[in-house]
This record gives sequence, C-alpha cells and structure tokens, in this order.
Amino acid sequence: MSDNDDFRAKLLLVLGNRAKLYCEFCEIVGLWKEGLGVRCCHRQPLDPQPEDIQREDRFRRRNAPFFDFGTPENPDSGNNSRLNPRLRDDDRFREQAREVENGNERLGRLFGIKGESVLALLDSILFPWSFPPDYMHLILLGLLRKLHKILKGQAFGHQGAVDELELLLLDDEIWAIIGTDQKGSSASYPTDFGEAFNIDKVWSGMKAANWYSWAIQQVLIYLHAELRTADEYEFLKKVVFAVELASRRSLSWEEVDQLEILLRDVVDYVELNVYRCMDERLSICKPTFHQCRQHVVHGIRMCGPMPVYWQMNMEQKIGSLGMDTYHRYR
Repeated sequence: MSDNDDFRAKLLLVLGNRAKLYCEFCEIVGLWKEGLGVRCCHRQPLDPQPEDIQREDRFRRRNAPFFDFGTPENPDSGNNSRLNPRLRDDDRFREQAREVENGNERLGRLFGIKGESVLALLDSILFPWSFPPDYMHLILLGLLRKLHKILKGQAFGHQGAVDELELLLLDDEIWAIIGTDQKGSSASYPTDFGEAFNIDKVWSGMKAANWYSWAIQQVLIYLHAELRTADEYEFLKKVVFAVELASRRSLSWEEVDQLEILLRDVVDYVELNVYRCMDERLSICKPTFHQCRQHVVHGIRMCGPMPVYWQMNMEQKIGSLGMDTYHRYR
C-alpha cells in the first residue's frame, strides 16, 4: 500500500508529494523543483538553482509553506531534519486533520493532509501506523523496479543524462544476453522457484513474485562480472539481503536492527552515487526510497514482520472470492 500512492491518498486523505510534509509517517520536508514538483531527497542539492531559491524567498515572505533550503555553504542547515525527521503519531495526525477540516487550506499544504478521513471515527485506528508499509508494493514493485530502472539507465527520463562517472549502469546488450539466457533455461527452471521470465523483455510489467525471484535467485549471479566496481556488487548484496530479511515471517530484534542498517545503506548509496546531490538529478528522489530508508523498520517494530500485513494475502483472498462468485452465478 505504501507504494500505491493514489490508494493511500484516498484512504487517509493525504496529499503525498504535493505538500511540504509529503510523508504520512513522518514530518520530513520535501524540496521543490521547478517542473517536477516536490522531490523526496534526504540531502538537498549542492547546486540549488536560483529560481528555486527565489521561490523559497517569496514563500517565506508570504508566510506560505517553504522547503527549508540550506545555503550551498551550509547545506546541513536544511538536511538535518531530513535525515532524522520527527515521526507522526496518532494524536498529532488527528489534530492536524481536524485543523485542516475546519477550513485552513494553507495548513493542508503544509501538513500534507486534506482533512479528516472517515476512518478517524474508529478509535481502534492508530494513524498512520494502522497502515504500515506494504512489502509487495514498496519493496518488490517499488524498490526493486526503481533500482532496475537505474541499472538500465532509465531513471532520469529526459533529465540528468548519464556520464562517464555513472555507477549501476549496464548496456542494453548485457540485458539482452541475460534475457536470452533466462529464456534458454526456462525448460529446466524448477517450478518450485516460480515461473521463468525474460527480464529484458518483461521487466516493466513483471509481477511481485518475479521480482522476488530475480532478487533472491538470479541478480547476484548474472551481474557478478558485469558491474564496474566491487562497491556496486556489495551494494547489490545489501539489496538482496534486505529483500530476504524483510520477507521473513519471524525476525529477531537483532535482525530488525540489521535490516534497518541495510536499507539505510542502500538508499544512502543511491543518493550519494546516483543522485549525487545534483540539482539536475533530483528527479530520481522518490517517496519509495524515503519510506524504505525510514519506515519499513518502524512498521515492523509497530506491527510485526511485513508478511503479517502485506497486501498479497488480501489480493489472493479477493481473487478467490471473485472466482467463487463468477462460477456461482455463471
């Protein structure tokens, strides 16, 4: 659910990355980028553009929500609250929703809350932690897919062209070879491992189960000799270990702490080596990376291991009910 932004926005009445405080789990401050809206980085660009700084000044003078740019000389003045944001709790979430509901739209753009959700009528709901990050959407369909776009050189769209310093980038020819090998071995691929697939052809529409198979069983084998540096391969090993830990139905507290370190290392590597704190690369900074870094482990500590509440269980039950209904009334 955490990567399904439209659904969460309707359910909780939150604005997402259309507001200064874009995250429903904490009060991290986004950054405004002309043409892109609010970006979700933990470190501001070292080269903020004049138009963005001027916009900040205008918003401050009008007492409108601004985005806490630090200066190029002292960027940490804006980064400290992003790296260690204050968590939202139930009392504060409900209070802010009531203030917005009473007619203060400016506060809505500040808090990232459009008003009181109908779920606020339930005392058993604990905002926002009754809706913890979902493993299937956030990790498998979110984090892994976005990292794959980076590996294919498609993370920036028409902005931030790749250069000679680019890490985590493989040529199309390599992906074609990998896909051909996957296709050639499909006849001998054990069914217990899941369905065979050609990642070069189907990655943009792959199911969560395919992404899990790719991460756990294949990526470290196929990319072992293809990356430029040992650090890149170590990064992928951390991704795989984090995916595996997050999928477990039981975890020790030591493993939870280890998962927190792994996810922070993964996202920090992306920010420092792919985004590189460059203004033209801000487009890569998506809420998915923030929620992986900051809130997967918070959700586990509040609600238990992710498979306990992941959306796949609900989708399977809904699918079964749909088939039963279809055959009953056919």
